[in-house]
Amino acid sequence: MNLNIKIYNRVKAVLTNFPKTRESDTVLMATLWNEDITTGIVQPTSAVGLLQTLAAGALTNWESATRVRRKIMEEHPELRGLSYVMRKSKAKVVKKQIKTWPSNIK
Repeated sequence: MNLNIKIYNRVKAVLTNFPKTRESDTVLMATLWNEDITTGIVQPTSAVGLLQTLAAGALTNWESATRVRRKIMEEHPELRGLSYVMRKSKAKVVKKQIKTWPSNIK
């Protein structure tokens, strides 16, 4: 996988410093974009300016950041959120239910 190291390091730092970002891509992106806006060259002063900045590609790409987040969580289980643990525990229950289904149901 070809990862952007700069985005990888930024996302890892955000996941480490802001645990709420582990639960939601929306919160992760809001945090990254806030960082982009406050430290970047382009600093929009309105909602329209923000949308223009986003359309111009001056903000961190959503797909790249979330792809990197998934990779980081794969490599660093301690950065996974509570929703990950809950989803995995539910999966175990569903697997048991599927195994006990009658064989005549197709």
